[in-house]
Amino acid sequence: MTKINVSIFCDEIKNGKLDNGECGEQENWNYIGICIVPTNKIRSLSNKLNDLRCGANQKYTVCNNKCPYHYKNQIKIHYQKYDDTNNFNIANRWCDIILNNYNPAEFYMHILGINLNKLDKSYFKTKGEITDVDENIYNRFFRTAIIYPLKKYFQQYDIIEIDNIYHDAGDMEHHKYFRSQPLRYIKFNEEKIVCKCSEITFLETNHLNCLEDNNTILQFIDLFLGANYNMLHSSSKKKNKVNIANKLFPIINRCINNPKNKNSRYYNVYSISFFPKHKINSNISEFEKEIIKYDNFYTNREMKLQMKNQISIFDL
Repeated sequence: MTKINVSIFCDEIKNGKLDNGECGEQENWNYIGICIVPTNKIRSLSNKLNDLRCGANQKYTVCNNKCPYHYKNQIKIHYQKYDDTNNFNIANRWCDIILNNYNPAEFYMHILGINLNKLDKSYFKTKGEITDVDENIYNRFFRTAIIYPLKKYFQQYDIIEIDNIYHDAGDMEHHKYFRSQPLRYIKFNEEKIVCKCSEITFLETNHLNCLEDNNTILQFIDLFLGANYNMLHSSSKKKNKVNIANKLFPIINRCINNPKNKNSRYYNVYSISFFPKHKINSNISEFEKEIIKYDNFYTNREMKLQMKNQISIFDL
């Protein structure tokens, strides 16, 4: 019986605004970003990422501290901070790790986008419930965001053991059920996936702990999630954020426009999906629910950020 042990690193973007050009409606989107790393590769991946913090072409983790960039680069790498030159330069070098991750992959990434406009929120709030509806929606789809890539990327294994799940600190840290409910669901509903941890661990990253293994990989998934978000929403036209999205465009484009290409070097390494394709109303019939259930995740979507290597609508 074959088995693999993995750890999962998670980040989120909530209530991302998107202007829908077709009907003029402003959509609200939640995104869940997942990075799955075989547990025995966490240290090597963290060292590889942190070594790229050095601005003098040395390995940061063994740097003798004489390079002028050493202390400046002990910073949290965050999508919102790419205007800072040091932050951007490190993120830009991290993109090369993402682009060169294949055959065999050292880590795997998946993004799930949820269109809140197409969900009837009454489904996600019960009588007497005190938690926020949007957080309940996130809680419900978080387990899907975990289960799908595990089965997709590791289908050759008989058992997939989750050693730990790390989540960036935020609103979900205080949700009544989120710490343990997704793991309990997996325990009772998935035969192939085994949770060795009983709760999700929340981590707050700052300049003091940004070099620690788990915090480093949380910063890494923030990079991938932020680039995808900007590509889909055109949320920022600032040069550094556009450059990061542009650098990762080959992966994002493949995941959205040609996800089933088994000849791609990134097949079963990166994936992006969205939900729901069809609007789900409270008055939908049971028959329609069954149809939608199996045809409501999709990949193809317009990328709002006009990149230099995309064809403009005016060039068609």
